[in-house]
Amino acid sequence: MTVYSKVYCIASGPSQADCTVKFQIFVGNDPRHRLDVNYLDRSIIQLGAVRSVLPAQRDDPRSLLDACIAFYPQHFRDCPSLRAVEKQLRQVRELDFRLAGDTTDDWKRLRTEAVDAFKTLQIFEAPLRKMRLDGLLDSQSFSFRGAVRVAATWLRGSNALGVDPLPESRIALPPLPAAPDPHSRRSA
Repeated sequence: MTVYSKVYCIASGPSQADCTVKFQIFVGNDPRHRLDVNYLDRSIIQLGAVRSVLPAQRDDPRSLLDACIAFYPQHFRDCPSLRAVEKQLRQVRELDFRLAGDTTDDWKRLRTEAVDAFKTLQIFEAPLRKMRLDGLLDSQSFSFRGAVRVAATWLRGSNALGVDPLPESRIALPPLPAAPDPHSRRSA
């Protein structure tokens, strides 16, 4: 079983305020470092049959670029080398750069051509840690207020959590429903 430690949310749109998350890249180890995709936009077709990218080395700075090319090739359609790489990867499910001796010449060209398009993506990063559920459950019903407060704090970029702040306009949390009063009884 793969244990994931980080997720990237990849979005595109005219501006940060108007972008839509298209897919997620989960970073895991099993035992090799790997990037796996989860599509939120079902219209995206990955490069060939690629569902996982295995970088040549752990924390390779090019691995996120490689994963975005493999998982979202439509975004890089103006790159001349994309067609050649697409033909080479038609049946490949895992793009393993360690087996490929880092990369082929076509992929190296594609990386270079893709940099400008890559920089136009909106990429959000979040560490994945096991939640402590103590205090989230009460005797009457599941209470999600604590989890919502933690998520809202993270989204607002609390310095205590060590994340970059996002503008307040980006946060659109629905109002919380009123908590049921455990001492009141409904009359039948």
